[in-house]
Amino acid sequence: MVDNEPGLEAWKEHTSAFDRVRSVAEAVAQPRSASDIADETLVAENTARSHLKRLVEMSVLLKTDRGGTTLYTPDPLYVRLRTLRELLEEYGHDGLIGL
Repeated sequence: MVDNEPGLEAWKEHTSAFDRVRSVAEAVAQPRSASDIADETLVAENTARSHLKRLVEMSVLLKTDRGGTTLYTPDPLYVRLRTLRELLEEYGHDGLIGL
């Protein structure tokens, strides 16, 4: 990510490093390394690793090893449960049954 892109300074100023790491890590389509996530979230690699470890412990992310590199990807169960919670909040139990 280029540091002079519009909005990056505001994003950095108004969100914590943890929130930036979480938002990027939850949105990846393919497994990503801590280094890649650190670059995109404007944090040091050690900071990204620390936050990614916490997200794995929280069952938000899955951690895999590929060729000696640790990669992170959203936990599909967490994503499904989050989606279900959003649907329940929007439609309620009876509304979902009706759908």
